[in-house]
Amino acid sequence: MKHSTVAAVAALALVVPAGCGQKADNGPQEARVVTQRDALTSVMYAKLGHSRAIMEGLALSDFRTIEKNAVELERVSQSAAWMITDSVTYVLYSDQFRQIVKTMAQQARDEDLEAATAEFMRMTETCVACHTYLRRERLIRDFPETISQVDDRMGPLAARTGPAR
Repeated sequence: MKHSTVAAVAALALVVPAGCGQKADNGPQEARVVTQRDALTSVMYAKLGHSRAIMEGLALSDFRTIEKNAVELERVSQSAAWMITDSVTYVLYSDQFRQIVKTMAQQARDEDLEAATAEFMRMTETCVACHTYLRRERLIRDFPETISQVDDRMGPLAARTGPAR
């Protein structure tokens, strides 16, 4: 899994021009290497932008906006940069996220605002739980002798696999 991520980042580095998204200046530009962290940051900001657009769509009952951005979230979650680890827990969170956004897109097509809103809340809970899990994993990796690896609250998808609360 990590090899495909590295390959995708390397390919991205060849495609993304230096200073992409910035004003062009007339001086010579150095090639910028896109790191795995840069690619992940880009993916997470795309995720945040689509999530904000869904929130706006929900507030305005704009089903087209909800559907479009839910579909885009699924697409973004399929990118190589998304898969930062191949742990079972991370894969489960990612799969759950994809299922939620697929369901949300369908609910937007059905113009079911209440159900789409509930899925948006589930999506948000899943994102927060996954980010919490990843921060904890990083601490365990970086400080293996000082961080307890046992925490009942942090089990894989704990209390998140049932119906929305």
